[in-house]
Amino acid sequence: MGFFDDITGKTAAKAAKEAAALQFGREQQAVSGMQGAGGSYASGMEGLSQKFSPYADAGKPALERLMAGLGLGGNQEQFTNAYQSLPGYQSGMDAGSKAVTSRLNAGPGVQSGAAMKELQRFGSDYENQRVGDYLQRLMGLSGMGQTATGQQVATAGQGLGGKLGADLTAYGSSFKSAGTEPLGMVAGANARAAGSQNLLNTGTNIFGKIMGSFGGGGF
Repeated sequence: MGFFDDITGKTAAKAAKEAAALQFGREQQAVSGMQGAGGSYASGMEGLSQKFSPYADAGKPALERLMAGLGLGGNQEQFTNAYQSLPGYQSGMDAGSKAVTSRLNAGPGVQSGAAMKELQRFGSDYENQRVGDYLQRLMGLSGMGQTATGQQVATAGQGLGGKLGADLTAYGSSFKSAGTEPLGMVAGANARAAGSQNLLNTGTNIFGKIMGSFGGGGF
């Protein structure tokens, strides 16, 4: 740039535009970085939420089995087979029946009506106890699944909230920086206008001095 460019404002105009473009580019890089960080945060929280999946997955079949056991739908035969297949069920039934039989053998014997009623009562009480225990287990497992599902939702929601915050901040910065380059163009135009005015003023002064010198000396 030479003296004439400085006088006419070309130097200032170019500098203003370059500075504005540089600022705009850096602001856009910052916006992209902020959005990328928000996306990474959301992805990380989503991955973290998946660690609750085994517990959430276990809760669903437990709830379905619980509903069946309460007569609220589902396969009740599967419910019965499930708790009767639990470890200890048959051995408990056998041990209890043997104990009742042994006690009755000491009295009128297992063939009496009272003895049969005693065995039936034992079987009914044993079954009710086992069903109740199984329902309690299902309630605990389904409750664990509900809690795990809630943790999944909360964790993923926290990640999305963080991403939303980053995006809103980034969009705000982008909106702000969008006017930077146009402002630089305006500043450049103003600088050129000022330079032109300076040139005009300089020319006017020179012309005035020339004319003054002619006026003072005369022809």
